[in-house]
Amino acid sequence: MAVYSRISVQDGATVPLRTVYTDTAGNFVSPTTPPVVYIYDADIDDSVFDAELEALTFTSAVAGPLTPTEVTTGFFELLYAVPSGGSAGLWRDIWVSTMETTQEADVLGFTVSNGTDISDQRLLDNELIVLELDSTITSYTGLTLGNDIQLSFITTLKPFYASPDLSRMEIGPWIDFIPDSTLALMIHWASKEADFIMAGCRSSATRVQFARAKFVTYDAVLRALYLPGAGSYQTGGSTSGGRSKRLGDLSISNNPGALIAQTASGIDTFTLEHIRKKRDEWWRVVNAGAEIMPGQSLGFEAALRGVYDPDRRTQGRQWADPACEFFAQPGVNTKRVPYGHRKAKFVFDTYRTSRIGT
Repeated sequence: MAVYSRISVQDGATVPLRTVYTDTAGNFVSPTTPPVVYIYDADIDDSVFDAELEALTFTSAVAGPLTPTEVTTGFFELLYAVPSGGSAGLWRDIWVSTMETTQEADVLGFTVSNGTDISDQRLLDNELIVLELDSTITSYTGLTLGNDIQLSFITTLKPFYASPDLSRMEIGPWIDFIPDSTLALMIHWASKEADFIMAGCRSSATRVQFARAKFVTYDAVLRALYLPGAGSYQTGGSTSGGRSKRLGDLSISNNPGALIAQTASGIDTFTLEHIRKKRDEWWRVVNAGAEIMPGQSLGFEAALRGVYDPDRRTQGRQWADPACEFFAQPGVNTKRVPYGHRKAKFVFDTYRTSRIGT
C-alpha cells in the first residue's frame, strides 16, 4: 500500500494532513472552537489567496470547510483525497480555529504530483535482501505453504579479503555451526578494519595483499570463536565437547577437555591464544604496510640527525631496506648495489679478509 505525506502525494491518492496545537509553554491544548480546514490547489493566484486569507473568506477554495478528527488533546488529523487530475505543485491547507476569544487562520501546505519517475533498479554492494513468503501462497493444485517463510541473502561484500572456506580451513570444525553469511559478515568487517589500519599503503603490492589476507582470516576466526556455541562440535543436532570412536582395542577421541584447559565456549585456551597471537602479529604487519615481518617490532632500530644538523655524523654502513632486500645479508668480499637502489649513489661494501700463514 502506497504511503503519502505532505512531502509528496499523487493526484487521486489520500494524504494525511496533521497539525498540533500547543500553548506558549509547549503543552498540548484543544482550541476553544475546533478547527475547520480549507484546501487551495496550486492554480490559485497568490494575490487572490492573500486577499481571501486576510478577509477570512475562502470562496476560491477547492474544498472546505472540512472537519478534522482530534486524535488526542491538541493533535488533529484530516484524511484528504486529492482529486484525480489535480494540478501538480504546492497545495495549501488553511486551519481556522478559535483559541479563547482569538480567531486564528494557520496556513500549511503539501505537494501534489501527477507524473511518474522511471529509474533503473539494481542491487548494490553490501546489501541484505530479505524475502518473505506468505503462508497463503497457493500452487496451481491448491497446495499452500502452510507457514510463513523468510529467505535472506547478501549481495557482494566489499572489501572482502578472505573467504568463509579459507576461515573454516584455518580453524577446522570448531565453527561448523556458523552459517556462511555470518562468517562472511565477519570477514567483511575485518576487511574494513584492514583498510582502516593500512594508512594509505599501496594495496597492489603482493606482500600487502598476502599480509592483509592473513590478518582478515585470523581476525574473522577469532570473532567466530567468541560466538555462543563456538568451540563445540555438532553431533546429531546437539552440541558436545568432543567425539570418540572405538574399533576393537583402538579408541580415538578428539575431546581435549580431559587434558587441556578450556574456555567457557569449549575451545581449549591454547588454540584460542594461538589465534589471538597470530591475529595481533598480522595486525602489526598490515598497519606497517607490510614493511615489517610477523613478530617484528614497529619501533625504529636506529636514529640519525637531520641533514641540516651541524652535529650530524657521517652515515656508516647500514643494513639493506627490508622492503627491497627482504632481510638479505651482504655477501662476503663483494661490492654490490642492492635491488631497488640501482641508481643510488652508494654501494654496500664488506671488509675483505685475508688468511694469515700458508
